[in-house]
Order: sequence, then structure tokens, then C-alpha cells
Amino acid sequence: MVQKKWMKNWRIVSILSACLLLTLATTSCKKSTTKLSDGTLSPDDLLASGAIDTFSLQTYSQVEDSFQTDNQTSVVLGEVHDPKFGISNASFYTQFNFVGDFSDAPGAIPLVDSVVLSLRYAGYFGKLTPQTFEVHELDDTLSINADYYTSSAKMVKATNLVDPSSASQTPRPTTNVVIDDNDTLAPQLRLRLDNSWGEAILTEGINTTTFDTEAAFKTYFKGLKVSVTPSNPAPNTGGLFYFNLNNNDSKITFYYKIQGETDQKKVSFIIDNKCADFTHVNVDNSGYGLANVLNDSLFGMEEFYTQNFRASAVVKFPSIDNFTDKTVIHNALLELPIAFQTGDSFTPSSVVIAFKTIDGKDYSVGNAVYNNQRKSYVIDLRDYIQDIVTGNAENIGIKVISLNFSARPERIVFNGPLTSNKNKPKLTIKYTEF
Repeated sequence: MVQKKWMKNWRIVSILSACLLLTLATTSCKKSTTKLSDGTLSPDDLLASGAIDTFSLQTYSQVEDSFQTDNQTSVVLGEVHDPKFGISNASFYTQFNFVGDFSDAPGAIPLVDSVVLSLRYAGYFGKLTPQTFEVHELDDTLSINADYYTSSAKMVKATNLVDPSSASQTPRPTTNVVIDDNDTLAPQLRLRLDNSWGEAILTEGINTTTFDTEAAFKTYFKGLKVSVTPSNPAPNTGGLFYFNLNNNDSKITFYYKIQGETDQKKVSFIIDNKCADFTHVNVDNSGYGLANVLNDSLFGMEEFYTQNFRASAVVKFPSIDNFTDKTVIHNALLELPIAFQTGDSFTPSSVVIAFKTIDGKDYSVGNAVYNNQRKSYVIDLRDYIQDIVTGNAENIGIKVISLNFSARPERIVFNGPLTSNKNKPKLTIKYTEF
């Protein structure tokens, strides 16, 4: 699902300049014509070409006030203590729908054997350590047309619906689930809910017209909040798990009998594209590198960060202003090395590159894929640099954030120009100046 809105509140932070290597491969200014496609180089060739000059670069991170998280490709649940970023706790809210009808005659008394909330895993971030899950019925209505953010919350009823036998679990996002000794299901979190709550729900559905229309059903049963009990996990423990709510395995299933009968029946509440959902996230970076950079952007010259649901990375190029409006940019590649070791559980993701134009709008430059061989991202900035030179974009830098910034808990640690690591960020440009 495409993010509905680009992030708001672009905040400019002024910091002192530091050095960046900018390779200038120039051609003669006496040429009468120039084609932008001439002289195209591969990233490896361009990054290794030409003479070297020294220009300034600014790198830091900026907090995003709130990410929009409604109806994304996944919702997030869990708690993790990231050794580089601190503690994050995520919960989600969702509506359900009822499609079909009850075959039971009015007046029938349902006796529930079990109620199961199943959630189909889509992946995870962190470690597979035990967590305690909670489920509360919503006491406030969701709307498919409303915008919800990481900071959004809804009122819930006081009772935790999770059966105590099911509350504490070690998530198994890569392990199939076997039920009834012979039925194998794809990886999913399964939470048993309170039987008496299930019986009240089924009694309403069987004996009234409440479930006859979607609107009436969603008015009676507004949905669920699914969360974990905060536990202040130790560093490098806990995990955040993301779920595909539109998968057929994500639902509430009621297993029951009618009083006086022996046959077991079941009915399900599903989550379809008419159901609103959103993720709520709390992030505490206190005492960690990202918090230091957010408090003082100068720390970003050594190391800077992007963290989904929290902050974006920013790279600025003040020396681009030295180009005249008669400069033609043939190639411009930005290389951003990161602090990552192969095999680390916090794998870097693909990123989105955005910039702000003079009219105040955020535009995407495109995506960049992590290059494990170079341990860096290589980003084509040719069009962006050309727009700055010709006055179509303001030179206030780019922001870098994960492709799944509102759907998955990913983060990246970038080397700044003053890093003690060997690999430093580098912009390489080939241009003609008339």
C-alpha cells in the first residue's frame, strides 16, 4: 500500500560544515553541444574516477512528528530493546467484519469451546524472546476514511480478553502451526480469548439483527486493540513483529456448540479492505546515539540514523551552491556507508530518498538498495543536483528513510564524514560548466 502522505514538518537544522570528497570530472567548456546521456558511467567507475577536491557536507537526523500508519501493508506488535536505538513498544488497533449469517435458530444458546485470535506473520525485527500479549475490545469507533498516526490511540474496555494460558508466548514467525494434531497452518500468532466474552458475542449474533448489516455489526463490535505488556526488556532482547491483517489467516474464530447438540460449529470475524487499522508506537531513545543527534545535530557528523516511526536521516550539500546555472550535470552519485556487519540481525532495508522543492512539497528521488559488497547505499542524485543548479529545487538536502517507514520497524546507522570508520560518505559528480 502506498503511503498516503509524505512526512510533514521538514525541519532545517543549521550545523557547521565538514569535509566530503567530491570527485569532479570536467569536460572542456568550449564544446558547443552537450547531451545529458553522454559519458554515463557505472557506479563503480564513477566512484573511482577523476581528480579529488574538497567540499563541505552536513549529516544529521531529524525527528518526524508522527508517521501515518493507517491501513499499511502490515501492522506492528511487540517490544524490543535495540542495542543502538533503545526501547520501542508497538500495538495495533483494527476493525473486523462479519460476512454470512448464523444457521442457528433464534433462541439457541451457544456454548463456546474456544475463541482464537489468529494473526498471520509477515516478518519480525529483533530477537525471539517471550512476550506477554493483551487484547482489549475497543470502546471507540474506527473509520476507514480517517487518518491515524503513530501517536493515535482509541479508548478500550478494561477487561483483558486473553486467556491466561495463552498470554505469555515466545513468537515463532518462521514456524508452521499444527492444530488438532493433523492440521498444519502457516506461521501465525494464536491467542486464546475469553470464552464468556465469545458466548456474549455469539448470543448477540444469533438472537438479534445486529450482525445483519456491516454498519450495525461495527457499531456493536468496534474492534480490538492488540498489545504487549511493557516489560523494560534487557538490551538486545525482545522483538517487534509485523502481521498481514488482510491474509485469510488473520481473524477471530469462534468454536462452539448449541446447547443440547453435539456437533461443533465455527464462525469467523474477518479483516478485509473495509476495515480500518493502524499501528501505535512508543519509542524511547534516551541515552542512545539517535537521541544525542536529535538533541545536538553536530553529533550527526560522526554517525547519523534513520529509524522507522521515529526519525529520518538528512544529508545536505552546501557546496552545490558553487555551481553556476549554466552547469550541466551528467552524473551524480552519493555513497552512504553504514555501520553493519554481515549476519547482524538488524538487516538494512531498501530506502526512499526525498527532497523538498521551492514550492514546499516533498518529492521522492527514488529508492536505493543496500549493497552488501560495498557496505553502503549508492544513490543517483543527478536529477536532484541538476534541479538545484537550474533553480527548480532548493538546496536544503535530502532525507533518507526506510521504504517501509510506516509498516515495519527498520533502522539504519550511517557513517558521518567525521566517522572513525574507514568508509566515509562521498558524492561524485561529472559535469560540464559553460
